[in-house]
Amino acid sequence: MKKLIPLLLIPFFIGTISCTTTSSYSLYPKRKVTRSSVALMTPGVSTTDDAIKLFGLPTSESNMFGGNVLYQWQEYIGSTGAHIAILFNKSGTMIELQHKTFIGM
Repeated sequence: MKKLIPLLLIPFFIGTISCTTTSSYSLYPKRKVTRSSVALMTPGVSTTDDAIKLFGLPTSESNMFGGNVLYQWQEYIGSTGAHIAILFNKSGTMIELQHKTFIGM
């Protein structure tokens, strides 16, 4: 029986090792807010859905005059970062990029 217990643990250890080696976790997450991704947004054409696909869920959402909505994204990784603010109309179409800042990028 004592010889059987180590044999029974082998599948457990193999499963644990394979789970840790195939994980998609990274110490350096992929940056979503970049100059090139912001350039893909076009006033009058791009929508809130397009922005969320590119940048993820906004960091903040503010209701503005006339039913417009201001979405903001902030992303800081190490000593670099980005902040953008995009204004959308009440139907979800982009009006304008109101602010963009890139630090160390």
